[in-house]
Amino acid sequence: MADFDIIEYMGQVDGGVFVLLSINLNGKFYEGVFYYKENTVALTVEQKLEDLLSCEIEDWPGYNDLMISIIKKVLPYEQAKNIVNDFDEKVYKIIYKDKQ
Repeated sequence: MADFDIIEYMGQVDGGVFVLLSINLNGKFYEGVFYYKENTVALTVEQKLEDLLSCEIEDWPGYNDLMISIIKKVLPYEQAKNIVNDFDEKVYKIIYKDKQ
């Protein structure tokens, strides 16, 4: 199973919260971004991790356990939405797949 740490609450976009994660799998660290809001969760990870897993993160057998662990560790959504600032596009670049 993968282990992870919360690095930073990156900000809010469209009512959801972005969280930067460090994911440890087999002693190597990879970046991931967890997004959550009411009734929605998503996880993206760097391509090197998916290459190691030989599949997309959502198809990895440990995905559900990892997501449950993340959900248990992040601030509850109702709390996070009130204290996490808006996403600062000067600090982070947003890349939209459908606009490339």
